[in-house]
Amino acid sequence: MKKVALVRVLKTITVIMLCLTMTISVSTELLAFDIEETEKEDLNNGGTVNVGDVAIVAYYYNATSSDSNWDAANIADVNGDGVVDVLDLASVATKAME
Repeated sequence: MKKVALVRVLKTITVIMLCLTMTISVSTELLAFDIEETEKEDLNNGGTVNVGDVAIVAYYYNATSSDSNWDAANIADVNGDGVVDVLDLASVATKAME
C-alpha cells in the first residue's frame, strides 16, 4: 500500500471514529437549496457531503435488505448491495474529506 493510500485510510478511519462519538443536532429551520445534481453520498440532501452524511451511514450500519427498517436504512446503502457496511461508510467518509 502506498503512503498516500495509507494516509487516506487513516483519515477515513478518523472521520468514522469522530462520527461514532458525535452528537448530531438538527436545525428545525427549513433551508432551501438549488441543487442541479446531487451526489449519491449526500444522504441528507444538504448540498455537500459532510459528517452528517457519514453519521447517517453509521446509524444504519449493519442493516440489510431483510431488516424491518430497510425502507429507512436503504438510504445509507450507497453501493446498492443490500447491506450498509464498511464499503458504504468508506465511500461517504472519503467523499466528505474531499
